[in-house]
Amino acid sequence: MDRVFPPSLRKAIVLSVFISLVLPASPVFAEPKPRENLQLLKTQLSRNIKAKNHAEVLRLVAKIRKLGIPLTDTITFIEGRALLLSDKPDEAKIRLKTYIHRAGVKGKFYQQARRLLKQAKARRRQIRKAAMERMTEEEKKRFAEKTAKNKAGRARCNQQYRVCARVSQREYKTELDAQLSTETKVKTAGERILECRAVRDRCYAPFED
Repeated sequence: MDRVFPPSLRKAIVLSVFISLVLPASPVFAEPKPRENLQLLKTQLSRNIKAKNHAEVLRLVAKIRKLGIPLTDTITFIEGRALLLSDKPDEAKIRLKTYIHRAGVKGKFYQQARRLLKQAKARRRQIRKAAMERMTEEEKKRFAEKTAKNKAGRARCNQQYRVCARVSQREYKTELDAQLSTETKVKTAGERILECRAVRDRCYAPFED
């Protein structure tokens, strides 16, 4: 080897062999797995919720969403509340409605979500009223036309809901009568009507002010 390779090249070869022998024995630090990241983010989220740091709560929820893991109902509620407390009532309303529809009346934060949703709607009205005061007469006219159109759309949704609720009650009674001779589990009338209400709320979406 001394005759074939010059001193500088011999040193390079020896160094490369040494590295190849040593590195495999060294610890390899892998990237944290998504579930591990999720647990870390949840810990940070809990800390910031207690500190009432709403901006950081929203940032952490956004990072959790980027992991591609579906958000739990609880995190959806937390995000809606943080949005409202950050004076973002439009986005808050969407998140809170999503929580209410998914969790239902048995949801841990159902009643609180309903109260916050009312607050979000009230805040939206305040913002809209302030915006109207700055409108020109022509803008007010167009806004009134849009409001009337949305009102008519919501009225159609309400009518569909009433029909759906009546049908649900009739179907429930029929299935309940049939259940007297079978073991088939049926939904309660209340659960059926909640489903009708969820359909109505989705129907509302194009007609929101």
